[in-house]
Amino acid sequence: MKTLILLAMFLLPGDMTHAHEHPDWMLLNCEDYEFLTEDIDDIGMEPRIVAEIKIELIKATDPACFE
Repeated sequence: MKTLILLAMFLLPGDMTHAHEHPDWMLLNCEDYEFLTEDIDDIGMEPRIVAEIKIELIKATDPACFE
C-alpha cells in the first residue's frame, strides 16, 4: 500500500515534488514521511531510485522534521 501511495505522488498531475515552494499546509508532516519511508528499502528497487524518492519526499516534508 505504501508503494502505491508513493508512486501516486509522482504520477499525479502537478508538481508535488517541489512542496518547498508551497504553503506549509501542503507539506508532509514527520509522521507521514516516516510512514512512507519505513519499508522503502525493502521493496526491491535500485538503491539509486530509492535515494531519489527519499530526496523528493524530504523536499515535500516539513523541514522541522530534519533539524
